[in-house]
Amino acid sequence: MIVKTSHKVKITLILVLLCLIIQNVPESYSLTNISGKVVDEKGNPIKGAKVAPLTGIVIGKAVLTRLDGTFNIDVESGISTLIIIADDDSTPGYDYIPSKIKISDIPENNFTINLIPAYTIVTKGNIQFVDTENLPTSTTYNVVDDKNEILSLSGFTLSFSNKGSTIIQIPGLEPGSIIMPLNYSKIMTVSFVLISNRVENKTSFIELEELGEKGEEIEIDLTKNSILYNFAFVESYLDNLKNNLNKMEGLGFYLAKEKRDIITATTQIEEANNAFKEEDLETSFDSLKKGFIILRQVSQTLDSLNLDALSSVYIILGFLALSSVVSGFLLAENKVPSVMLSLMFFTSISYLIYNVYPGSIIIPYFDYILTCIISISIFIFIALTISKIFGKTYDREKVGLSKVIVPIFSIAKRTLRRRRTRFLFTLISITLLVMSFVTLTSLSEEYGLISSVNLRNPAPGNGVILRSGSWLETSPNFLLLNEVEFNWLQNQQSVDAVSVKYSSQLPRRPIFTIYNQGSSISVMGLISINSTSESKITNFENVLIEGKLPQYGEIAIPYSMKEALNLELNEKISILSTEFKISGIIDNNEFTNLKEYDGRSYLPNKLENVNPPGEAPLYQQVVCEASEVVIFDYSSAPKLSGIGIIRITLSVKQGTDIEAFAEKLALERGYQAWSASSSGSTLYRLGIYMEGKGLPLIIPWAIVVLNVVVTMLNSLFERRREINILSSVGLNPAQIASIFVAEASITGFIAGGVGYIMGLSLYKIMPILGISLEVHQKISAFWSLASIGIAISAVLVGAFAALQSSIVITPSLTRKWKIDQKTNMNEPFDIPIPVKFEKQLLDDFIEFILRNLRNKENDPVTRTSSVTLESDGDKRIITFVYKSTVMSAGNFYTKNTMIIEPDNFGEYGVKFYSIADSQYAHETGSMIRQVIMAWSNRPKNNNKSNY
Repeated sequence: MIVKTSHKVKITLILVLLCLIIQNVPESYSLTNISGKVVDEKGNPIKGAKVAPLTGIVIGKAVLTRLDGTFNIDVESGISTLIIIADDDSTPGYDYIPSKIKISDIPENNFTINLIPAYTIVTKGNIQFVDTENLPTSTTYNVVDDKNEILSLSGFTLSFSNKGSTIIQIPGLEPGSIIMPLNYSKIMTVSFVLISNRVENKTSFIELEELGEKGEEIEIDLTKNSILYNFAFVESYLDNLKNNLNKMEGLGFYLAKEKRDIITATTQIEEANNAFKEEDLETSFDSLKKGFIILRQVSQTLDSLNLDALSSVYIILGFLALSSVVSGFLLAENKVPSVMLSLMFFTSISYLIYNVYPGSIIIPYFDYILTCIISISIFIFIALTISKIFGKTYDREKVGLSKVIVPIFSIAKRTLRRRRTRFLFTLISITLLVMSFVTLTSLSEEYGLISSVNLRNPAPGNGVILRSGSWLETSPNFLLLNEVEFNWLQNQQSVDAVSVKYSSQLPRRPIFTIYNQGSSISVMGLISINSTSESKITNFENVLIEGKLPQYGEIAIPYSMKEALNLELNEKISILSTEFKISGIIDNNEFTNLKEYDGRSYLPNKLENVNPPGEAPLYQQVVCEASEVVIFDYSSAPKLSGIGIIRITLSVKQGTDIEAFAEKLALERGYQAWSASSSGSTLYRLGIYMEGKGLPLIIPWAIVVLNVVVTMLNSLFERRREINILSSVGLNPAQIASIFVAEASITGFIAGGVGYIMGLSLYKIMPILGISLEVHQKISAFWSLASIGIAISAVLVGAFAALQSSIVITPSLTRKWKIDQKTNMNEPFDIPIPVKFEKQLLDDFIEFILRNLRNKENDPVTRTSSVTLESDGDKRIITFVYKSTVMSAGNFYTKNTMIIEPDNFGEYGVKFYSIADSQYAHETGSMIRQVIMAWSNRPKNNNKSNY
């Protein structure tokens, strides 16, 4: 009885579940039959129209209308929208606007749909923008009315795209085509493009010159319309730039160079306009882009000038306060007159700077006055208290340089006042030099198209090779290439074939290892190509011994690999868990000699350790051996790690101006483009370069320095008696030399400050005199400091030249040495080490040298390694390696031997030999000489060494 009850319960539960399922199935999959009729604008039935359910942007299975235009369609529940599409196949374009209707809006089961007649716009060419080197990733075309609102007719929004997106893709309508209703002629394009690492949408409008008839197809040129958009964009940019320039000129900025650049850019725009009228669209766009690059550079310069002026005014006021205090304390001995003179000088200078420096007007007047008060107060306070800080001497046995700063400057001031005529003429010459530097010269970063002739061997073919815009030989970046960019390259009129080469990038270890029959070979380089396009560009006939370049699922290997692994043509090998068939065998020598269009090796590069075993690795970039490189088909590239597009090579049609084409690609797309021909190759790229104006001013600067040298030499020899007196009272050579440095510093500060102000004043005077020099105005605080640097350097060069030419002060400070050049690179350099010491100091000397060499083993830039000591009787031999740890230092690597042995009199000397380039041997010798000098100069008991 219990069993039966349990059985009945189970049956009841199953029946309940079945009922629930049966109730839900019709709910999920119930069909609704809809019938209706499709007619044209005149009420005539349309046969063959497609009626389909629409889910999001996906069009479902359609039914066709009958001869009388009627249809019946079963629609599943959950489908809320129908789309109706009709087109007459006998006409080139679409004949009707698609209609979209919600099922809930259908008034009754039988309804009539009136389709609106239309024609089709077909787009050709490319949309490009002058303010970016990137092509739009996608473009949407919207049909708009007179108010620029997107049309939505029969429930269908007239938006179309050139690629798959969130817009409904009409069957049979080519990407980039537009279905236009009759009597409408305006299209709004929205292009999505990458600019400065962000995606922007650029909107432009196309007004059709003529309307189409029903079913007609009209072609429009996007290139032409995008150039019109760029003209409007550049002209608006130019107007805003001119307004900004006029505003800044009113604030006192000197903008002759920027005005000239605007004139140059305007000329480019006019050339673009003339080319456009002649239907030369490529030249028109390129000229327009060149003009825009100049305008953008001017805009960035104006922004930089404005920012520099605003931020630098406070620093410049501090700098001028310092110059005023130096001048005041130079001319007066007592504190009160010095302070009064400093205040008087700074008041005059601050008034002048307010009228000639643009940044003064930009900031509030109260801030300007407050900055002046704070600046002069700080430097007067420093000048008054500096004697208390440095003037006291607590150790009478040893007087340090820091204790004699005040006396030194006091001596320097008295000397300058005593020789006021000489000082005045020196000051005037340095001031005029600084003024000329500030006003007549400029060194600025410019951005634009750069070309450089590549002096490599003639290219193996005629064409253009493209690399990433940031590509460097020491850092070969991969090139990003999307479908839009590839199609653009392929559609260029000058291009015959496009070949994309994937390659590995600087591996340190084998990428993978190929095994066969107990043998193995490590692969350090991968190349992946499209064999069809690559064969049109690169001469592979001499490279292949047998077989062919790889296709899908195939690989080509070098002959040495075939022999080492005992492989055969058409044999299959396993690489990275994937089987590849060997399609071709490559000649090692020919593969090694194969060149790219820019003259570089076809083989990829790798990083190789150049240090001996047991030492820390030092990697340098070298070309892979042919025996360790394999070639795949381009379809395998996504499966391979560490591989990317290293270059794109374009073969061009006969009659193409290769250099002009390479320049175009660099300008429009931002590539590094090499034009390749039998005469060599030329690189074109967009980049930053330095532009100098007035640089011949170096000649008068040199003349001023020579005058200062003569003046300082005369002063030096005239002051022999004074120098001897200073020496006799305990001043050492460094302290005596610092007097000359103090004189130079005082002269430099005064001349730098006065010269900078005079230079700024000339910017105001030149326009009044009708003088227009194309230089950048030096309003940054950096240039005020540079003015001091120029002034002090001119005086210091003269002072140090005088000191070096005289033996009165420092007869033994300079110890120059050189090494003899060797004709045999394997012969070591014999580097002189002028040191002698007695035998009792030998162990101390050896210990000191070894300790210093081993302390350099962990140096981050140049380090030692393999430091060893050997004994041979009385002789000691130290060997070590001295090298660089960074690749930027080049091949800095030296092997060195130091021999310490006694002479005939029992005194120990040092012989030092270095195997390296002369430059690196000299650097190693300098390091060793400095170590030995440190040993000889340190205090030691019974040290009878002589260096």
